[in-house]
Amino acid sequence: MKPISLVIKVCIFFFIFQSSIFNLQSYGQSSKGLYPIRNFTPKEYKAQSQNWTIVQDKRGVMYFGNLQGILEYDGVHWRFIKTTHETTVRSLAIDQIGRIYVGAVGEIGYLAPDSLGTLIYQSLLKLIPEKDLDFGDVWNTYATSHGIYFQSPNKIFRWDGKNMKIWHGEDPSNFHVMFYVNNNIYVRQRKIGLVQMTDESLELVNGGEQFAEVAVFTMLPLNSEKILLSTLKKGYYIMSTEKATGQIQSVNISPFYSQMDRFLNETTVYKGSVLNENSFLLGTTSSGVVVIDQAGNLTEYFNKQTGLQDLVIWNQSLDKQKNLWLALSDGISRIEINSPITFFNDKTGLEGTVESIVRHNGILYLATNLGIYYLKDQESKQSPFDPYLPKLIEGIPPLECWDLLSIIDHPSGMEDVLLVTTNQGVLQINKNHQVDQITESNSSALHLHKLDPFRLFIGLSDGLATIYWNNGKWVDEGRIDGIDDEIRSIAEDKNGKLWLGTISSGVFSLEYSVKNNRLSASVMHYDTANGLPGGWVFVQHVFNKVIFATDKGLYQFNDDPDKPHFYPDTSLGKELEDEIQSIHRITQDYFGNIWMAVIKGANTFELGFAKLNQNKNYSWHNKPFLKIDDNVQSIYHEKNGITWLGNSNGLYRYDPNIDYNFKLDYPVLIRKVTLGKDSLLFQGTYFDEIPELKYKDLNYKFVSLDQPEALKPELTYQYNSLTFEFAAPSFVNEEATLYQYKLEGFDQEWSNWSEETKAVYTNLPAEKYTFRVIAKNLYKHLSKEGTYEFKIIPPFYDTWWFSGSQIGIIALLFLMSFLFGKGGKGAKISSMLATVSIVIVFEYFQNYVEDNLEDFFGGVGFLKIMLNVALALSLIPLDHLITKFLLHKKD
Repeated sequence: MKPISLVIKVCIFFFIFQSSIFNLQSYGQSSKGLYPIRNFTPKEYKAQSQNWTIVQDKRGVMYFGNLQGILEYDGVHWRFIKTTHETTVRSLAIDQIGRIYVGAVGEIGYLAPDSLGTLIYQSLLKLIPEKDLDFGDVWNTYATSHGIYFQSPNKIFRWDGKNMKIWHGEDPSNFHVMFYVNNNIYVRQRKIGLVQMTDESLELVNGGEQFAEVAVFTMLPLNSEKILLSTLKKGYYIMSTEKATGQIQSVNISPFYSQMDRFLNETTVYKGSVLNENSFLLGTTSSGVVVIDQAGNLTEYFNKQTGLQDLVIWNQSLDKQKNLWLALSDGISRIEINSPITFFNDKTGLEGTVESIVRHNGILYLATNLGIYYLKDQESKQSPFDPYLPKLIEGIPPLECWDLLSIIDHPSGMEDVLLVTTNQGVLQINKNHQVDQITESNSSALHLHKLDPFRLFIGLSDGLATIYWNNGKWVDEGRIDGIDDEIRSIAEDKNGKLWLGTISSGVFSLEYSVKNNRLSASVMHYDTANGLPGGWVFVQHVFNKVIFATDKGLYQFNDDPDKPHFYPDTSLGKELEDEIQSIHRITQDYFGNIWMAVIKGANTFELGFAKLNQNKNYSWHNKPFLKIDDNVQSIYHEKNGITWLGNSNGLYRYDPNIDYNFKLDYPVLIRKVTLGKDSLLFQGTYFDEIPELKYKDLNYKFVSLDQPEALKPELTYQYNSLTFEFAAPSFVNEEATLYQYKLEGFDQEWSNWSEETKAVYTNLPAEKYTFRVIAKNLYKHLSKEGTYEFKIIPPFYDTWWFSGSQIGIIALLFLMSFLFGKGGKGAKISSMLATVSIVIVFEYFQNYVEDNLEDFFGGVGFLKIMLNVALALSLIPLDHLITKFLLHKKD
């Protein structure tokens, strides 16, 4: 019975484990929606699929330890850097001066630029005694104030720039894993436990022996005195530390329990890292990435359903823009985990264009052209891994749904209900999502009168209708006479007057009274004759008044009894009025910001908000929304500052509390310079070096942003055609980055902004040049300028000494002609020399005239021929005069 019982227990555990992982993979998602994710495949970066480690250099360039070597990515180009033996790179680290160190299988070293600026691998094996070269995978590399540590299963190396110190394990796999936490090196040693590097030796920490047989995979700093440890299948621990005798010593290790225990014990957390002061990232070997807070509560979860291409996470790292990079078993992923905008789309089950948004009794409802969806708050979920996905309300046939209206705490005591306009009438939805149809005409807009909350106005495709609440039901009052246009928006002013916006027929105003249960309405129509521009008019209550948004800007109404008219509204100020014209939607949030969806041109849209500054002027803020590439149809504001946005791509959630730096500085880098077709002049990495750090002929250059003198070439004239390639490591929709360049010394103006990352120049004159390039990322933030200086040396025939020698030869000819002609002797030789000298001078003059009058002649050959004939004819009398002067014959 015992063997059978054991088998049953194993099967039960396996079933629970599989179920848990399945649920996580199927439903794991942030309550905020999806984050923007970019997946890079092996086909794209042209190397092996498996990646193990990540680091970013001080320029912003990303590096990845790959199964074959090191990948380099600058936002445009992928490059591959080989190690000596082309083995798997397990770990990377970067020191204070920006040098990247490499731990690979049987190799340790670093990256350094060569004389052409090519980043290459420099091995440190020559510094290791031959007897200690038998080490395998270097699983961890750390750059510390004491030196660079490399950890393999049986050896730990520390290099301080000149000396290599080695610690040996007691058996071939004694050193399981090493951590660098709170400026201390910790090592988990098999059969020994958790030890600390102290005074050049490894000492067991207090209580560390309990990990002799328990694998530790993560150590994360909770603060300067507490460290979180994750283990394999044995849960989490808190290690409290204190300063004693100048060293950090462990004083207490205790279990740490949280809601994540079951999940964390059923999957392997391979690597952990700090996300921010309150959160940690945990990468697993089978279930993607989770984010927990310091109490162990799940706050985010990323898997294939949220966009990852693989669930095996070998490492993770945050870049300078706080993007999360993941080294996967199959590829590389980047998550904009600090993005203030998240979204729900068809991948989360939300179909159709989101036309209206409202929160009703704590639930967010979405009207789309395919039905009504709803989202529940995170607090209503029974488990942190319950799905937080948009759900379609059942019982509603596929209808075009347009406008939502929440009615709660009605003075009549009616049940809280949600109303929605559809192409088949108005529907009423109760708290149990039971649906009743209360009208049947094609409807688009709803408005419950504020001063008369029992009466509901309905904008129709061909007019306006009203219903009112009486004796527990809605009573149809019919249509309002005098209105037969489609009503898309309704707003109410402080006096209770209604304003109705149309697509192309201006606006209507409506005032009504009720007598003997009969509604009597007074309707006025306004259009271009009253000062409104043509086209649509969207009415909304902002600035404590009704505003009219048009394709020519904002307007307000002057209720002049003699001549009622509309005139441009100047509330936003002249600067914004000129920038913001064609306004599709306008709202006001709880903080007084004016939100607008603006149409800039054909298929060009912009969303933003005007914020009132302390100087009483409005400023336009649109950068957070530049990734939203379609016109926004619906805007809904929460009191906590969250704004929801809907369009044809789905639902967006904007959180203004996210500290996102839209003006983070970044450089643009000259990545390659070639001569002619393929002769390499520069390979993308400027360098510097500290002479006193040179040791044993090692290449000890390190990456710099400034072009060194050694890389400022002087080129002979035959190499006067150059191609420049450049890139900006700004990892926010890299494809949207634009570039502008200028060759100083040749170009008069900068080039136009373009996505092109290459510039070609041919047949450059001899001159000193500086190639300059700048970038502009998605958020319109300009990069630091990148430059490349070079000089083209003139050919020998274009030098001062060659020109001087030509003048000297001509002068010598004239002198000889004079000497031969003096006294009457050698007249023929004198005449010949004079003629040759004149011909040479006129040939130079002719070339000069042709070169400088080329544009004037416009390339007409006949004019050039006439010029040459004129010059030739002038030689005869000129030659006669000079010969007469030179020859002094006696009669």
